Amino acid sequence: MARVNLVEAITRSTAELLDAVRLATPHRTGDLAASEQSRIVETPKSVTGIVAVTRDFGKAGALEYGSHRTIDMKLSHVFGHLIPTMDVSRTLNIEAHDFLQGPEAAIADSALAGMRAALDKATEE
Repeated sequence: MARVNLVEAITRSTAELLDAVRLATPHRTGDLAASEQSRIVETPKSVTGIVAVTRDFGKAGALEYGSHRTIDMKLSHVFGHLIPTMDVSRTLNIEAHDFLQGPEAAIADSALAGMRAALDKATEE
């Protein structure tokens, strides 16, 4: 019974975290939000709730932590017209959004309380 209670608590916390992440995710095209998923992984020794970005990891990382690096590239066309190839540099200026870590920190206390309550209930039975 303890495992059932713990699975229920972790499932609730994982769903709560996914909802919080989706609310905090920057929306421009909706692709990033569409790639956010949750799942529960059960093994004989553990139960794990996972909220993850399933694609566009580079973009997700840049949005989560920010990026301010310079990228060098070659430019060979402008608006569909070929031009003599030239070297250009572009500096990214992406501010950090904390759309994964922020919600995780926000629900951490309530998630732990739910798991403790599930374990306490199991020890009373």
